[in-house]
Amino acid sequence: MRNSKHLSAGLLAALCAITFGAQSALAVRTDVASVLPKNMNQGTIAADSADVTLTAVDTVNNNSVTLEAGMCALIQNSGGSNYTVTFTSVADDLGRTGDITYTLGAGEFALIGPVTLKGWRQNDGKLYYTGSNAAVKVLFIRPTNPNTP
Repeated sequence: MRNSKHLSAGLLAALCAITFGAQSALAVRTDVASVLPKNMNQGTIAADSADVTLTAVDTVNNNSVTLEAGMCALIQNSGGSNYTVTFTSVADDLGRTGDITYTLGAGEFALIGPVTLKGWRQNDGKLYYTGSNAAVKVLFIRPTNPNTP
């Protein structure tokens, strides 16, 4: 009887380790929305209708955004030290890969893009990125049609 209690406790501990240890492997990236700029050729732009918010990176689960060709990323380091943002690449039809890690100094902004689908779009249609600190904030701007009246 005593051995079965030890076996049950050991089995329970193993199941907990498997279940909770697998959490990080099953973590879902935090998805962020991209924005479309207001078109200055479509009349008056109402106050506050073109305001945007940069989103802090999720340093635990990492982030993703639905990727559209030509999208740009506005990145801010709102902290007091140097921090990085890394964009995760995928192999393209030429076999090229190469993540991009960019360092921003304290208080700096960076504008990166336009992004191509080739080499960056993951299997789920997303662009993956990570940041070294939640002081790194990102805004993804979708392209507009320059021929729109």
